[in-house]
Amino acid sequence: MESQAEEDPFAVPPLVFGQQVVRTNPVKPIVLYVIAEIAAGKSTAMPRMVEALEALGFSVESRKENIDLWMENGLFQAFCADPKRYSIEFQQFAMVTRIQGELELYERNPNADVYLLERSVFCDLNAFIYTLYHDGLVTESQLKCYKYWWNTWARLMPYEPTGFIRLEVSMEEMMSRVQGRARDGEESKVTLDYQTKLRKAHDRFVALLQTNPSQLGLTNRIQFFGMSAEEDYRKCPERLEKFVKPFQQWVQQLVLSAQEQSAQQLVQSLSFNRNTDQLFTSSRDSEHSNLSVTPELEEPVVPVLKHFPDSPPQLPVIATLDWYKLVVNPPAPVQASDCGRGNQFELVNF
Repeated sequence: MESQAEEDPFAVPPLVFGQQVVRTNPVKPIVLYVIAEIAAGKSTAMPRMVEALEALGFSVESRKENIDLWMENGLFQAFCADPKRYSIEFQQFAMVTRIQGELELYERNPNADVYLLERSVFCDLNAFIYTLYHDGLVTESQLKCYKYWWNTWARLMPYEPTGFIRLEVSMEEMMSRVQGRARDGEESKVTLDYQTKLRKAHDRFVALLQTNPSQLGLTNRIQFFGMSAEEDYRKCPERLEKFVKPFQQWVQQLVLSAQEQSAQQLVQSLSFNRNTDQLFTSSRDSEHSNLSVTPELEEPVVPVLKHFPDSPPQLPVIATLDWYKLVVNPPAPVQASDCGRGNQFELVNF
């Protein structure tokens, strides 16, 4: 019996070039990242957050970190056992798999109202790489190379962050959870000292979010929501409920803000096209008065790309809204049917 051919280590799956997923939802998505140190309870809290938002009727896509993939290829265990050797390699892999996962999530549902994601590339750089760099486990040259990779993120992502949700837990509780779950290799690296340094890095990151987001490469105003995860909500899930209502209200406000921004952009676009149409209209009379007649054809030669007064403007489709009046319904209370489905706009004939 012939032995199976050895797999080529350089083989890659079929590539799809130029694939673009178009979002038809006119409202920008709400992109929320759940951040915290290690074993803070993100995996327990996130499913309940999704349920709370879906109860309002929002379309929600959620994704956790791909720890299984990290462990499958042994990089996570290698990093824990020898961080000096594997810190930058593991962190690069974590960042790439995170970006890939977010892209796959968006491709699956580009019209979701809310994307809820565990950690982000911002925490990769400003918490984990930051801590490892100051511990001497990431060199200056490695940091520069990493940032070259990191800077491609914004060019790849189809959306931008809206807000960050931070889970707050005591060090004692987190270390107890680390020991309790006994993840392969984790106890050797996730020490109290490491967790303390990660907390300081997260504190710095949150402070920059609130005071100087441009230092993080962000130009839009970032929202922040903090909640305690001190109690083990797996044992007492009912105690998580006290955060559900404030969380729902917070996201509703984010959705409302996105709706208002979308409405303003649409009105500006309508105004631009209306002004353009008026420019065409004001030039029609002069165009008709300047029609030339050639001896050979003995008929008017109409200037190119112009139109007669009795024909509709040859403008983009959005300009057809020029014959309508845009009515923005009162925003409160926010309903799921209003979120990104066009229900807050009504077109009425003049």
